[in-house]
This record gives sequence, structure tokens and C-alpha cells, in this order.
Amino acid sequence: MGPRRAGFARSWRERGAETRYDAGVGIIRYASPGDAEEIAELGTSTYAAHFGELWSPQGLAALLASQFSVERIRGELEEGDAIRYVVADREGELVGFAKIWRDRPVTALEGERGLWLQQLYLRPRVTGKGIGSVLLHAVGGIAEQIGEDRIWLDVLRSSTGAIRLYERHGFVHRIQIPWASDLRDIGMWVMTRLVR
Repeated sequence: MGPRRAGFARSWRERGAETRYDAGVGIIRYASPGDAEEIAELGTSTYAAHFGELWSPQGLAALLASQFSVERIRGELEEGDAIRYVVADREGELVGFAKIWRDRPVTALEGERGLWLQQLYLRPRVTGKGIGSVLLHAVGGIAEQIGEDRIWLDVLRSSTGAIRLYERHGFVHRIQIPWASDLRDIGMWVMTRLVR
């Protein structure tokens, strides 16, 4: 980590679980270790609902166990420096989350770095109600606060609704990369957005 980023690690940690109210969502805040079980449940159920058909039953079970174990998520939340979860909390229930990583190299784009939006998941009943936009806005604010030059993500080429959401928020297609489940090749787009 060079001198430019040294202060950002400290400020990222010190900001803690800042919260803000959004009338259409409830509370947008950083997750805490106490949220691990609900994040794991939301991630598991949402991924299975949207992408389960891409996998064999065994492949899906293995992926969900590795990506959304309560222990893994709790460990990430307790460490809390490089990885953060930003959650949308409505009346005490998590209805969505964004998982972000500070200062990560952009996949397949030599020399580019930025805040990696690894996951953005919403409960199916709140999809299309603006919560994804509110979470993306919060992620943009975090990127600006900690001095990131860009936000980047990778998204399945078949996820047209998610791609449209990211495009509305200024993300542009940069490069296609290979990606496959245990049943088929699908491919992904790497998308980036500069932080203003």
C-alpha cells in the first residue's frame, strides 16, 4: 500500500457503521458482525433464486456454502478493513446488501484499481423499488469518501436487469471475461464507473 492509500485504511475503519435514513428504504448502514446470519440467508436465497438454474444441485450447494457461510461473513465483518457490507435495513429486516472491497485491481484491465462492488443482492419482493439504486448511491459516496478513483464490478452477461441498473448509474462495459458454472459457459462483463 503506497502513501496515498495509507490514510484511507485508517479512515475506512474509523468511519464505522455510519447510518443514514432514506424514506424509500429505511436505514442504509455498514453491517456489523451481528448481521452475518441475515446476510448469509439473504445472499443464499437470492443467489439460488436468480442463478440456481445455472448450476447442478451439487455445484450450487458447494458455491453457496463457500460464498455465504455465516462464519466467513462474520469473519469478514469482524476484520472490517478491506471488505465492507453496506446494508439496506427496513423496519429491522435486511432487504439488500452490497459487498465492497477497497482498492482492488480491476479484473483483466492492467494497471487499473478501484473499489470493487463484488455483490449487490436484494430480496425479490423489493427488486424494482429503488433499493438497488440507493445502495449504489451509498457505494459511490463511500468510494468518494475514501479516495477511490473508480468503482468496478463484474456481472453475468445474462443479467440484463442488473446491467441496465448499472448503466443507469454511469457504469460502462469495459471487457468481457470468461465465466462458467459447473454446467455451462456464460461469461461476464467487467464494468467501471469513475468517481467524481
